[in-house]
Amino acid sequence: LAKKYYALLVKPELKTASHETRLEEDHLMSELRFAPLSLAPGEKKSAHFLIYAGPQNYEALKGFGFGFEKILGHGIFGIPKLMLLNVLNLFYRLAGNYGVAILLITLLIKLLFTPFTHWSYQSMGKMQALQPKIKSFQKQYAKDPARLNKEIMELYRRNRVNPMMGCLPLVLQIPVFISFYQILSQAVELKGAGFALWIHDLSEPDRL
Repeated sequence: LAKKYYALLVKPELKTASHETRLEEDHLMSELRFAPLSLAPGEKKSAHFLIYAGPQNYEALKGFGFGFEKILGHGIFGIPKLMLLNVLNLFYRLAGNYGVAILLITLLIKLLFTPFTHWSYQSMGKMQALQPKIKSFQKQYAKDPARLNKEIMELYRRNRVNPMMGCLPLVLQIPVFISFYQILSQAVELKGAGFALWIHDLSEPDRL
């Protein structure tokens, strides 16, 4: 078992209930805790729970209607992770193969970010063309950093170059790439899913 693939989820009546799941050797241990209860003599109290202990499969978790699927959206990249997982499952339903689905979603991401990549390459090309002039400024104003900075900024302005445009498009793509990596390493849907030839489990590293 791997903790990233499995979960214990509880939908309690008592708001004070909490639970913790941890990995111990080759199995998961889960604990359900409650705040202390005060009972009068002869008084009875009861609570009802729906407990899910199993794979973190998005469709199965969503099917309960209690928001269990939100566990897959935890973390700073939770929203893009859920979006990418839904798209991955959509492509799987169309192709019937998670390997093909991964190729399709990779192509989709590449197409969506093509304009950003183009702008980035354009900006870097303009910056590279200005490098000889910038180096001459660095030699000319080596002892005057303020003047050097002013001349470089003026050079950028005259040539309509924004230094940030070279890296900003790449920065915008980072959350998507990290989310996609997390999906590929954590999605239980890929466990035991084959692709083609020698690839029989997409959740395992390629040992060829």
